[in-house]
Amino acid sequence: MLCDCCPKALILAMGFHEKGRALMKRKQYETALGRLVQADDQFVKCGSKLLNTVDNYAVLQLDIVWCYRALEALSYLDDGKRRLQISEDCVHNCYGDQQQRLMKIKGNTRGEEVLFLRLYLLQSILAHMAEELYERLCLDPGEIKALKDLGFSEQEARLGLRACHGNGGEATLHISHRRQEREEMKQKESEKRRMCVEGLATLRALGYSKKDAAWALLQTEGDMDRAYRGRDCHRHCKNTHCFSIRHEGGYANRQNML
Repeated sequence: MLCDCCPKALILAMGFHEKGRALMKRKQYETALGRLVQADDQFVKCGSKLLNTVDNYAVLQLDIVWCYRALEALSYLDDGKRRLQISEDCVHNCYGDQQQRLMKIKGNTRGEEVLFLRLYLLQSILAHMAEELYERLCLDPGEIKALKDLGFSEQEARLGLRACHGNGGEATLHISHRRQEREEMKQKESEKRRMCVEGLATLRALGYSKKDAAWALLQTEGDMDRAYRGRDCHRHCKNTHCFSIRHEGGYANRQNML
């Protein structure tokens, strides 16, 4: 007997599945995957009794793995393998051994052959993706040694080879380029610190407090000339403002005296 929540969950599952398949046809695989996972969540609520009597759940698993393949999501390899196994088990439970149950109901298996084709195809694709990932992670010790002989660290060699799919020549250029980038960034940071220290000393020599000088350099990103002009203008405005207040106050006093 099905639980009370099953009809609602089944309707939601079918709806999410249809939305996901429609998005797949438009090649919007990332959005489609979200809908298909929602469908999976609802199907699970229906219980194993229903899932073992209809092939919808098996088709859903194939659709999810198809999205993984389209997105080239290697991080989902384990989940994809698990889902294909669920699909295969579900088909077996629905159709029986050697599809005998299906033959008994329909008299033939022609309509469901596409389902088996997708299952076997995805199993092959996933196996190929796993093999590619394995080859990418399993680096040639000879290539690592050759890069280390050129003066690169073992970590640089491994990261470079993985980034260049095991190609030693490309890895050499890649690592050298990354080293150059890091060196240029280091020099820029060093120059920026030097300019900041010199600018701070110059502003303090001109009479600014350490706090005001640091604030001015911070506001101008270390540009000492701009910092000086900006603080000088600020001080001029403050002095002018104070003079105006004193002048207006004196004028007001004179008026009161009159």
